[in-house]
Amino acid sequence: MQSTDQASDVPAATGESAFSFAFLQDWLSWLPDTTFLNVATWQWVGLALVIFLGLAGQLFIKSLLGRLLGKLLGGEVEIQRKLISAVGLAVAGFVWSRLLPFLSFEGTVLQIFEGGARVFLVLAGTLAGFRGVDALGVWATKKAGATESSLDDILVPLGRKTLKVLVVAMGAVNLAPLLGLHITPLLGALGVGGIGFAFAAQNTLENLFGSVTVVLDRPFSVGDWIQIDGVDGSVEEVGLRSTRVRTFYNSLVSIPNAKLTTAIVDNYGERNYRRFKANLGLRYESSPEQIEAFCSGVKALVMDRADTRKDVCYVELNSFGDSSLNVLMYMFFDCETWADELRGRHELMLDILRLAQGLGVEFAFPTQTLHIGEQAVAGDRPTSFEAITDAAAQQLGAAKAKEIGGRGT
Repeated sequence: MQSTDQASDVPAATGESAFSFAFLQDWLSWLPDTTFLNVATWQWVGLALVIFLGLAGQLFIKSLLGRLLGKLLGGEVEIQRKLISAVGLAVAGFVWSRLLPFLSFEGTVLQIFEGGARVFLVLAGTLAGFRGVDALGVWATKKAGATESSLDDILVPLGRKTLKVLVVAMGAVNLAPLLGLHITPLLGALGVGGIGFAFAAQNTLENLFGSVTVVLDRPFSVGDWIQIDGVDGSVEEVGLRSTRVRTFYNSLVSIPNAKLTTAIVDNYGERNYRRFKANLGLRYESSPEQIEAFCSGVKALVMDRADTRKDVCYVELNSFGDSSLNVLMYMFFDCETWADELRGRHELMLDILRLAQGLGVEFAFPTQTLHIGEQAVAGDRPTSFEAITDAAAQQLGAAKAKEIGGRGT
């Protein structure tokens, strides 16, 4: 049994730290007055109690955060699990680093336990900050998706990566003194070698400034269909170093942001209208009246659609081809997506086929006709047209188009 004098040998906490685990000496006075690894029995019991309190704090914060994050992040179960686990470790490390000094360890034991607890706290805190940035990024991405602006779709990934870099930097600064590394001489060395570092990191800095240029100049937004240096696809993410483009082959191409400051960016996503240009080849047997009626009918089909530009539409006989009379159709669709454009083309071309059938106009394909002297036989000509005026032919074409009916609504 320890005496009162022995109990008084334990350093009492003073000042702000009035709490101490020295009361364990009285509670455990029935134990033998022995030490193990220069640690008294009451200190080993106190260490077990501190570990228990840290684990209890970890379980408590996990339960509390589980309910809170479930409301903020919704179905992002994996991100919630990682964040809750990291915060739990940080809380346990905080409890251990705050309570271990009250056990009055000395010498090597003090360095091992208290130093280890502080290192664990810094590492767990850095991990928690890292996971917290991921959770914040998920929440911000959901908020950005609910807005009409496309700028926040670029800023959210950039902000997430920037915060991660800051978290790691802060963790390294706090960890270095605990490992016996001095930051001041290191910063001085970086100042002396700053020029060499600048040359070595030239490409990295160029890519960083390129990302800033994308944010300020906004040549494209996330989701836009762009073409850069032969890369054709939709923008998936703008990062600190590179921009990722998903091609139409479903491959992912990373373009260094430094190229964006000098490259020519063709942004199809910013188009007000989507052009449709086609050559409609008619057979040479078609009469002028049929061609006139066909051109008028095609133009009427375009003008009757709700998804076309009305001020620019040309449907005219344009050239004499080797095996066809080429009618140029030049028009624009007024739609937002490529899928809408494809559907509009599909419907319009089907209507053109119906119009041609109604007018007795046939589309040409490459053929060769062999004439043998006087035995040459004139090719069959469509007989659905009689000799009519151009105005009558135009009226006939428009009437046929009306029968087909406008689409694109």
